[in-house]
Formats: sequence, structure tokens, C-alpha cells
Amino acid sequence: MCVGAQALVKRDIRTLYVGMIDPHPKNRGAGIDILKQAGVDVVVGLLENEVRKELEAYLWRPDNGESR
Repeated sequence: MCVGAQALVKRDIRTLYVGMIDPHPKNRGAGIDILKQAGVDVVVGLLENEVRKELEAYLWRPDNGESR
């Protein structure tokens, strides 16, 4: 359940800009799917390199199954 995505749908958000998709296998794209199904225009990848750099310490590492 993606509570954040559902809250955005209730707020009647029309366009959402997303820096990157959550790389964690459990969450990957789930919220985006909810938003798109509700008719929200989702733009993915805006400033993705910068977002990855900022979140580097928290990102999921599929090579060992842990976050850094």
C-alpha cells in the first residue's frame, strides 16, 4: 500500500515530477502505478543523477540486499 501516492491522488494532483524510481524491489514503481491509474501525469527522471547522488547513502543495494 502506497499511502503517499494515495494522499496525492486525494489532493487532486494533476502532474507529479519524480527524480527517480525507488530501486527497492518491494516498492519499485508501485506509487507511480497508483498515480497513473488515477490519471496523474507522472514525469520520471527529472534531475535523476542529482537525486541519486543526494540519496546515495540510503539507496537499496541489490548486490547484497541491504541499504547502504
